[in-house]
Amino acid sequence: MIRILSAVVLLGLLSCTEALAWRGNYKDGPFVSYNFGGDIERETLGLGWQVARRFTEVLSLEGTFSYHEDRNLELTRLRPELPDSHVDLQVLGFGLTGRVGFRPSTNTYLYAGGGMTFFNINTDAKPVRRAQAARGGPDFGRYEADIRHTWGTHYVLGLEVALTRRWETFIEFRQTYLDPKVRTNFAPDIDAPTQQTRDRIDYDYSMFRLGINYRF
Repeated sequence: MIRILSAVVLLGLLSCTEALAWRGNYKDGPFVSYNFGGDIERETLGLGWQVARRFTEVLSLEGTFSYHEDRNLELTRLRPELPDSHVDLQVLGFGLTGRVGFRPSTNTYLYAGGGMTFFNINTDAKPVRRAQAARGGPDFGRYEADIRHTWGTHYVLGLEVALTRRWETFIEFRQTYLDPKVRTNFAPDIDAPTQQTRDRIDYDYSMFRLGINYRF
């Protein structure tokens, strides 16, 4: 949570600073997201913030910070000793998107684009321990699942609608492709040596974003 608040504060400071340099071509604002499909195990709402810089009527660059929670079954299947359970995920993404677009009408702007997102995915293995206790098995000496920080690719299609001269709302569909490296540490009991595995998992998913921007 501290990392999330720090990122939001940082983006807010950047908003205030860059607005002075990008007057007329800059906008930022919050959004909510609905994450679904692909390798999403638990469809949830997420939160985020975006900043954008317009270079021409056609070309623009957008930065986003997003957060959502999920769970993953594939991590527990990497080790046959584990019960049928899941690992909780907290997914932080910092993305950069190049966009091209046009105006179908005076108050609307349709765009498409693509880019890269840097992901920091935190894991929580408590559900695995609870499942082990529920089936009457002994507690593990150690179980950790570590997903490496990594880059993913994404593609977007969106529509912006002007509400006033300064305010606009937008809706966007985003498809993300990600296959991070995973390391698990496991010991069946407290006296057993730790066993380590390394692998990759797929984490592709879709996202609808709905938000509002203030244009400087």
